[in-house]
Amino acid sequence: MSPTITVLALHGLGGTASTFGPLREALGDDVDLVAIDLPGFGDRASTPGGGGLRVMGQAAMQAVPQVGSGPWYLLGHSMGGKIALTVAAALRDLPYATFQPSGLILLAPSPAQPEPMPEARREEMLSWGREGLTRRRAAQFLAEDCARDLPERRHRIAVDTFMRSSPRAWTRWLVAGSTEDFSARVGAIELPALVLGGDQDEALGSSAQPGLQAHSLPMATFVELAGTGHQIPLERPEETATEIRRFLARTAPQLAGR
Repeated sequence: MSPTITVLALHGLGGTASTFGPLREALGDDVDLVAIDLPGFGDRASTPGGGGLRVMGQAAMQAVPQVGSGPWYLLGHSMGGKIALTVAAALRDLPYATFQPSGLILLAPSPAQPEPMPEARREEMLSWGREGLTRRRAAQFLAEDCARDLPERRHRIAVDTFMRSSPRAWTRWLVAGSTEDFSARVGAIELPALVLGGDQDEALGSSAQPGLQAHSLPMATFVELAGTGHQIPLERPEETATEIRRFLARTAPQLAGR
Protein backbone atom coordinates (compact mmCIF):
# COMPACT_ATOMS: atom_id res chain seq x y z
CA MET A 1 0.00 0.00 0.00
CA SER A 2 1.47 3.39 -0.93
CA PRO A 3 1.55 6.07 1.78
CA THR A 4 -1.51 8.33 1.86
CA ILE A 5 -0.31 10.86 4.44
CA THR A 6 3.13 12.47 4.78
CA VAL A 7 4.48 13.65 8.14
CA LEU A 8 7.54 15.93 8.10
CA ALA A 9 9.39 15.39 11.39
CA LEU A 10 11.78 17.78 13.15
CA HIS A 11 13.90 16.34 15.94
CA GLY A 12 14.79 17.70 19.35
CA LEU A 13 18.07 18.81 20.90
CA GLY A 14 20.61 16.00 20.69
CA GLY A 15 18.52 14.18 18.11
CA THR A 16 18.68 13.52 14.38
CA ALA A 17 16.36 12.07 11.77
CA SER A 18 17.28 8.65 13.21
CA THR A 19 15.44 9.52 16.41
CA PHE A 20 12.17 8.87 14.57
CA GLY A 21 13.09 5.40 13.29
CA PRO A 22 11.06 3.47 15.91
CA LEU A 23 8.09 5.80 15.45
CA ARG A 24 8.23 5.39 11.68
CA GLU A 25 8.10 1.61 12.10
CA ALA A 26 5.18 1.86 14.53
CA LEU A 27 3.14 4.11 12.24
CA GLY A 28 2.97 1.56 9.45
CA ASP A 29 2.94 1.74 5.68
CA ASP A 30 0.20 4.25 4.98
CA VAL A 31 1.89 7.08 6.88
CA ASP A 32 5.12 8.31 5.29
CA LEU A 33 7.25 9.89 8.02
CA VAL A 34 9.95 12.06 6.44
CA ALA A 35 12.57 13.16 8.98
CA ILE A 36 15.48 15.54 8.41
CA ASP A 37 18.67 16.41 10.23
CA LEU A 38 18.47 20.02 11.37
CA PRO A 39 21.54 22.28 10.99
CA GLY A 40 24.01 21.55 13.77
CA PHE A 41 23.03 17.90 14.16
CA GLY A 42 23.70 14.55 12.49
CA ASP A 43 24.88 14.83 8.90
CA ARG A 44 24.49 18.61 9.17
CA ALA A 45 26.52 19.07 12.34
CA SER A 46 29.01 21.38 10.60
CA THR A 47 26.39 23.67 9.03
CA PRO A 48 27.08 27.32 9.92
CA GLY A 49 24.50 28.76 12.28
CA GLY A 50 23.37 25.35 13.48
CA GLY A 51 21.29 25.48 16.64
CA GLY A 52 19.90 28.90 15.76
CA LEU A 53 16.14 29.10 15.41
CA ARG A 54 16.17 31.02 12.14
CA VAL A 55 18.73 28.76 10.43
CA MET A 56 16.91 25.60 11.52
CA GLY A 57 13.59 27.10 10.48
CA GLN A 58 14.97 27.88 7.03
CA ALA A 59 16.18 24.28 6.68
CA ALA A 60 12.75 22.99 7.62
CA MET A 61 11.10 25.33 5.11
CA GLN A 62 13.42 24.03 2.40
CA ALA A 63 12.32 20.47 3.23
CA VAL A 64 8.61 21.22 2.86
CA PRO A 65 8.54 20.52 -0.92
CA GLN A 66 9.56 16.92 -0.09
CA VAL A 67 6.06 16.26 1.23
CA GLY A 68 4.60 16.12 -2.26
CA SER A 69 1.15 17.26 -3.33
CA GLY A 70 -1.04 15.29 -0.91
CA PRO A 71 -2.15 16.05 2.64
CA TRP A 72 0.73 16.41 5.07
CA TYR A 73 1.42 17.17 8.72
CA LEU A 74 4.25 18.89 10.53
CA LEU A 75 5.70 17.03 13.53
CA GLY A 76 8.15 18.46 16.04
CA HIS A 77 9.74 16.99 19.14
CA SER A 78 11.04 19.30 21.87
CA MET A 79 13.31 21.83 20.09
CA GLY A 80 11.68 20.73 16.84
CA GLY A 81 8.31 21.74 18.26
CA LYS A 82 9.31 25.39 18.45
CA ILE A 83 10.70 25.19 14.93
CA ALA A 84 7.46 23.56 13.73
CA LEU A 85 5.44 26.44 15.19
CA THR A 86 7.55 29.04 13.39
CA VAL A 87 7.38 27.09 10.11
CA ALA A 88 3.60 26.68 10.34
CA ALA A 89 3.26 30.42 10.94
CA ALA A 90 5.55 31.24 8.00
CA LEU A 91 3.56 28.96 5.67
CA ARG A 92 0.30 30.50 6.91
CA ASP A 93 1.57 33.97 6.05
CA LEU A 94 2.65 33.13 2.49
CA PRO A 95 0.50 34.73 -0.26
CA TYR A 96 -0.32 31.25 -1.58
CA ALA A 97 -1.41 28.05 0.15
CA THR A 98 0.44 25.43 -1.90
CA PHE A 99 2.32 23.89 1.02
CA GLN A 100 -0.06 24.51 3.90
CA PRO A 101 -0.01 21.56 6.35
CA SER A 102 -3.22 19.87 7.40
CA GLY A 103 -2.20 19.99 11.05
CA LEU A 104 0.57 19.82 13.62
CA ILE A 105 1.78 16.97 15.81
CA LEU A 106 3.98 18.12 18.69
CA LEU A 107 5.78 15.90 21.19
CA ALA A 108 6.87 17.62 24.42
CA PRO A 109 7.33 20.77 22.34
CA SER A 110 9.30 23.83 23.23
CA PRO A 111 6.82 26.73 23.02
CA ALA A 112 6.93 29.82 20.81
CA GLN A 113 7.80 31.86 23.89
CA PRO A 114 11.02 31.28 25.91
CA GLU A 115 11.29 27.68 27.05
CA PRO A 116 10.72 27.29 30.82
CA MET A 117 13.85 25.28 31.52
CA PRO A 118 15.09 25.33 35.13
CA GLU A 119 18.26 27.41 35.24
CA ALA A 120 20.24 24.71 37.04
CA ARG A 121 19.39 22.30 34.22
CA ARG A 122 20.33 24.86 31.56
CA GLU A 123 23.69 25.54 33.21
CA GLU A 124 24.39 21.82 33.53
CA MET A 125 23.70 21.25 29.85
CA LEU A 126 25.76 24.28 28.84
CA SER A 127 28.72 22.78 30.71
CA TRP A 128 28.43 19.69 28.52
CA GLY A 129 28.80 21.84 25.43
CA ARG A 130 31.94 23.43 26.87
CA GLU A 131 33.48 20.18 28.10
CA GLY A 132 32.41 17.88 25.26
CA LEU A 133 29.36 15.82 24.30
CA THR A 134 30.75 12.50 25.44
CA ARG A 135 29.14 9.09 25.87
CA ARG A 136 29.12 9.65 29.60
CA ARG A 137 27.18 12.88 29.09
CA ALA A 138 24.82 11.07 26.71
CA ALA A 139 24.04 8.51 29.40
CA GLN A 140 23.45 11.29 31.93
CA PHE A 141 21.24 13.19 29.48
CA LEU A 142 19.06 10.13 28.88
CA ALA A 143 18.88 9.22 32.56
CA GLU A 144 17.56 12.71 33.34
CA ASP A 145 15.25 12.91 30.30
CA CYS A 146 13.63 9.46 30.39
CA ALA A 147 11.22 8.05 32.95
CA ARG A 148 12.99 4.69 32.76
CA ASP A 149 15.85 3.07 30.87
CA LEU A 150 15.33 2.77 27.13
CA PRO A 151 15.44 -0.66 25.47
CA GLU A 152 18.92 -1.41 24.13
CA ARG A 153 18.28 -0.56 20.48
CA ARG A 154 16.60 2.75 21.26
CA HIS A 155 19.33 3.58 23.77
CA ARG A 156 21.95 3.08 21.04
CA ILE A 157 20.01 5.39 18.72
CA ALA A 158 19.81 8.08 21.39
CA VAL A 159 23.50 7.89 22.26
CA ASP A 160 24.51 7.96 18.60
CA THR A 161 22.39 11.02 17.83
CA PHE A 162 23.68 12.83 20.93
CA MET A 163 27.28 12.17 19.88
CA ARG A 164 26.57 13.57 16.40
CA SER A 165 25.51 16.95 17.78
CA SER A 166 27.75 19.96 17.29
CA PRO A 167 28.74 21.40 20.70
CA ARG A 168 28.44 24.86 19.17
CA ALA A 169 24.89 24.18 17.95
CA TRP A 170 24.00 22.58 21.31
CA THR A 171 25.15 25.72 23.09
CA ARG A 172 23.54 28.12 20.62
CA TRP A 173 20.13 26.49 21.11
CA LEU A 174 20.38 26.63 24.90
CA VAL A 175 21.61 30.24 24.97
CA ALA A 176 19.59 31.75 22.12
CA GLY A 177 17.12 29.50 20.30
CA SER A 178 15.28 28.18 23.33
CA THR A 179 15.12 31.62 24.95
CA GLU A 180 13.81 33.56 21.94
CA ASP A 181 10.24 34.82 22.06
CA PHE A 182 8.51 34.20 18.73
CA SER A 183 4.99 34.18 20.18
CA ALA A 184 3.93 37.46 18.57
CA ARG A 185 5.17 36.34 15.16
CA VAL A 186 3.59 32.89 15.50
CA GLY A 187 0.30 34.26 16.78
CA ALA A 188 -2.59 31.79 16.73
CA ILE A 189 -2.19 28.88 14.30
CA GLU A 190 -5.72 27.89 13.31
CA LEU A 191 -4.95 24.27 12.48
CA PRO A 192 -5.83 20.99 14.18
CA ALA A 193 -2.99 20.06 16.51
CA LEU A 194 -2.08 17.09 18.67
CA VAL A 195 0.21 17.80 21.62
CA LEU A 196 1.65 14.86 23.57
CA GLY A 197 3.39 15.26 26.90
CA GLY A 198 4.86 12.85 29.40
CA ASP A 199 3.59 12.94 32.96
CA GLN A 200 7.19 12.73 34.23
CA ASP A 201 8.65 15.51 32.09
CA GLU A 202 9.41 18.36 34.46
CA ALA A 203 9.37 21.45 32.23
CA LEU A 204 7.64 20.45 28.98
CA GLY A 205 5.37 17.65 30.17
CA SER A 206 1.65 17.04 30.08
CA SER A 207 0.80 19.37 32.96
CA ALA A 208 2.66 22.31 31.41
CA GLN A 209 1.68 22.02 27.75
CA PRO A 210 -1.92 23.36 27.82
CA GLY A 211 -0.69 26.62 29.32
CA LEU A 212 2.39 26.85 27.10
CA GLN A 213 0.45 26.29 23.87
CA ALA A 214 -2.87 27.99 24.67
CA HIS A 215 -2.14 31.09 22.59
CA SER A 216 -0.31 29.42 19.69
CA LEU A 217 -2.59 26.41 19.20
CA PRO A 218 -6.23 27.24 19.99
CA MET A 219 -7.42 24.04 18.25
CA ALA A 220 -5.04 21.68 20.06
CA THR A 221 -5.89 18.35 21.66
CA PHE A 222 -3.63 17.49 24.59
CA VAL A 223 -2.77 13.90 25.49
CA GLU A 224 -0.86 12.72 28.55
CA LEU A 225 1.45 9.72 28.27
CA ALA A 226 1.75 7.99 31.64
CA GLY A 227 5.15 6.86 32.87
CA THR A 228 6.90 8.94 30.23
CA GLY A 229 9.61 11.57 30.35
CA HIS A 230 10.82 13.96 27.67
CA GLN A 231 12.12 11.55 25.01
CA ILE A 232 8.68 10.60 23.71
CA PRO A 233 9.68 9.27 20.24
CA LEU A 234 12.08 6.77 21.83
CA GLU A 235 10.29 6.11 25.12
CA ARG A 236 6.81 5.52 23.69
CA PRO A 237 6.90 5.01 19.89
CA GLU A 238 3.97 2.57 19.80
CA GLU A 239 1.69 4.67 22.03
CA THR A 240 2.70 7.80 20.13
CA ALA A 241 1.87 6.11 16.82
CA THR A 242 -1.55 5.12 18.17
CA GLU A 243 -2.34 8.70 19.18
CA ILE A 244 -1.08 10.04 15.85
CA ARG A 245 -3.23 7.62 13.89
CA ARG A 246 -6.29 8.59 15.94
CA PHE A 247 -5.55 12.23 15.23
CA LEU A 248 -5.08 11.60 11.51
CA ALA A 249 -8.33 9.61 11.38
CA ARG A 250 -10.13 12.68 12.76
CA THR A 251 -8.45 15.22 10.52
CA ALA A 252 -7.49 13.29 7.36
CA PRO A 253 -10.61 11.65 5.85
CA GLN A 254 -8.68 9.16 3.72
CA LEU A 255 -7.46 7.42 6.90
CA ALA A 256 -10.88 7.19 8.54
CA GLY A 257 -11.96 3.63 9.16
CA ARG A 258 -8.54 2.07 8.70
